[in-house]
Amino acid sequence: MSRINRTTVDASANTAAELSAMIYGGKKPWHGCGQQVPDTLSWRDVPALDPIGYSDRELRPLQTLGLAGGVPRMIDVPGSNAVVRTGDDRVLSVVGDRYRVIQPRDMVQAMAELADVAGAKLTTAGFLRDGSLQWAQAKIPGLDLRIPIGAKDKPASVLEENLTMFNSYDGTMPFVAGGAATDIVCQNTFMHALKETKGSRMFRIRYTKQAAQAIADMVQEIKAMRDGFTEFAQIATQLAETRMSDVDFVGFTEALVPDPVDASPTKAQNKRAQLFDAWRNAPGQQLDGKRNTAWGALSAVTFFTTWQAPVKSDNESAARWYNATLGDGADLADTAFQTLRVYAGV
Repeated sequence: MSRINRTTVDASANTAAELSAMIYGGKKPWHGCGQQVPDTLSWRDVPALDPIGYSDRELRPLQTLGLAGGVPRMIDVPGSNAVVRTGDDRVLSVVGDRYRVIQPRDMVQAMAELADVAGAKLTTAGFLRDGSLQWAQAKIPGLDLRIPIGAKDKPASVLEENLTMFNSYDGTMPFVAGGAATDIVCQNTFMHALKETKGSRMFRIRYTKQAAQAIADMVQEIKAMRDGFTEFAQIATQLAETRMSDVDFVGFTEALVPDPVDASPTKAQNKRAQLFDAWRNAPGQQLDGKRNTAWGALSAVTFFTTWQAPVKSDNESAARWYNATLGDGADLADTAFQTLRVYAGV
């Protein structure tokens, strides 16, 4: 028996969905529970909405009833601690002595640093199982954590996803962050969203002494992803708004793939001809924003480096992937991108 009182959870605070507390910024969930808030609410204000749920978790020595010299007394259980919610002294779980707590406010602070930006929207946040599990979700402009869906024989589409963080105080899972299209409103959707993170860029942090630094590193990496994608989107927009004629594209390819000085120009001429064909006929080139624009020129180059550039390998798919991402194709696409930025004045 623990020294700490394990009172029964009040039925009104624990629905069939295992929900303890929740806020949401969009549509009312199916079970009708939770508190609706503005989707632009600052994450820094979230803890004030639920002072018990967001109170600290504290590690206390686990004790049991034993005998010392024939006299009953409470004695420590070696290697074990209780995770206690300080707001109401409720025991949430029993963990080993190496376990370290990632506080509810640690998650909120991480979300605040990432989601308190223009255009970000709070989706949902809350606790399950009387506070043993925590989650937080937000849609953040510029953060690309895509969830591809679709059958093997059908083209994949993409769902709009949330940056989603999961925290636990019962030792059942690590701290996890990633992209999930499912809005969490109950235990089932919590588990579904957790599975979805495996289809995107996922961060897993164990509850050890290094957890705090690992979360700080994660925030910086996600910030770089967010800011980098936002910057690229701005450049892409400018490229799509910059007109480019056939004559200009030919001049662009002549600078991109010049004739060699002391060798036959045939290979360079053939490559430029393939680039021009991609400029005119590659999929999507007739769409607004691509047709006769600098963005269309970049798309033609990446189409060539991904699908047309010659490769020598028994595994053509692997060779094409390497060429387009790490090899000569990647170098050509990067040179094209930098050249077109100058052409578009960005």
